[in-house]
Amino acid sequence: MSGTNLSRLPEELLEFILALVKDDVSPEAYWNCLRTSRQWHRVGLGLYKGLGLAAPVNIESDFLRCSVQQEHVASDFQLSITLGLEPPSQLYISLLKSLTLHVQHRRVAPPFHSPVTNQGLVQSLATVFAHTTGLTTFSLRACDGWDFPNLKVPVIPQSLLAGIVEVLPKTVVSLELDTAGVDVPPSFELTDKAPDRHMCFQISKILVRLRHLRLRTGHICSLLLPSQSSTQQCDATQSCNYCTSNNHATCALLRAWLMRSMIIWLPWGQTSSNNSFLEAAGSLIDPSLRNPTTILLIHQTDHAEPDRESVVDPPQNVYRFFSWTPESNVSTTLRERLEYFNFKPISGHSVKPSAARERPISELKRHSGRTCTEHDILLVTMNRSFQMSLSFEPGNSSPYPYMAEQTMESMLGWTQNSHLSYRFPTSEHAEHGKPFWNGKRLWACQFPGCKERCATLVHLRGHHMYAHPECPHYTKWQGYIPCPVLGCFRVGEHGFTNYEQIREHLLAHHVRKCTLLVDNS
Repeated sequence: MSGTNLSRLPEELLEFILALVKDDVSPEAYWNCLRTSRQWHRVGLGLYKGLGLAAPVNIESDFLRCSVQQEHVASDFQLSITLGLEPPSQLYISLLKSLTLHVQHRRVAPPFHSPVTNQGLVQSLATVFAHTTGLTTFSLRACDGWDFPNLKVPVIPQSLLAGIVEVLPKTVVSLELDTAGVDVPPSFELTDKAPDRHMCFQISKILVRLRHLRLRTGHICSLLLPSQSSTQQCDATQSCNYCTSNNHATCALLRAWLMRSMIIWLPWGQTSSNNSFLEAAGSLIDPSLRNPTTILLIHQTDHAEPDRESVVDPPQNVYRFFSWTPESNVSTTLRERLEYFNFKPISGHSVKPSAARERPISELKRHSGRTCTEHDILLVTMNRSFQMSLSFEPGNSSPYPYMAEQTMESMLGWTQNSHLSYRFPTSEHAEHGKPFWNGKRLWACQFPGCKERCATLVHLRGHHMYAHPECPHYTKWQGYIPCPVLGCFRVGEHGFTNYEQIREHLLAHHVRKCTLLVDNS
């Protein structure tokens, strides 16, 4: 059929044909169909209830998180940020419903090739947001390697997160900010003198319109919750549990907001004695008080350092012996009876790797008589084990942090379409007509290159047991040698056939020149 005849097809018939194709072929094949013409592209995109897009963001800086305690008003962290946002078309952007940014840096992911912009990340996103008239979901998520095995990673000032929140379109109702808790918290001076650079303050301005909020950042305080009471009086002042207990601000917030689920990961080492948010949210998480919003707080405890005050104080690895403990306004009875609300505590530890992991560079070290700072940073990755049940049967522990997070958060959590793909609140699946309904297989395997989707987390655990290596950065898998750098996608079948390839690959992870390769002569 010629191009002229193609263009003569009535759009109703074309839409019907493309709908049949979409249901019968793979997503890749369907996208190839949409490249036939602009008309096919436009009509074909319209068949999606919601479009999602994921993009990598590379952040580099000479300032390392391990050497920075707080962000002050005068702080000027020089960041080099590259946004790899390459949408299929301008029309795709205009119809976009979900945007996910996966934050990387060179030591966990070799740099990708994409157009470099002179704008900062906030300015670049503001330009994109000007065209996303229907965006409902925004997620920023740090990839593996930001909080473990060390904090020799570029700084992410929390003012950067505040700037992103400030430019979000008014259509965004689902927000996720997950830096693995390693963003630099603001000082008291900054929150007092420059509130616009304070993430909690910026979120408080849009809190009443949000439906889903998930935060895993290095700072959470009471300014996240608006403290002003509504001018509109409660209709049941005498019988309202909040009003009678002098929690008028909480009552006003519950009457004003549209929140369905809120997940807050408290920073490492913070409790009610040193975190103002816990005190301000006390009545929100009281199971005895009526609250239509499901709220989950997650306490992160470092049992090896009981006096820990932050992720960098003391500087030791927080995963040596740790636990995550849930606290929720869902009663214990309901959590025990309903699997969807069974927020399970997680415990775990980390162990040092065997000497075999240094084989890719042992020969270089032996001949050069020197060490390399970059290699030393890259090859200290310890193996984490997340225990997801009191039973030690196979499948109840995992080295994959996302598996532990999903077990902890259950159906309140955010799921991911595939590895490094777009994310969305799992609970949206329960609403008829929501744009990110993915059938009954909501739980996607996030192992690099795997596109398996499972009906339950239990099925996903079983899939991991048989389809992927138990220690992805340690052991060979079907003859392939993995990259030992945590966060790198060269694992499993994407590994290497010999150690010479790994030695060359490790150089791509170097931020500075490798001293092992310097000529002695």
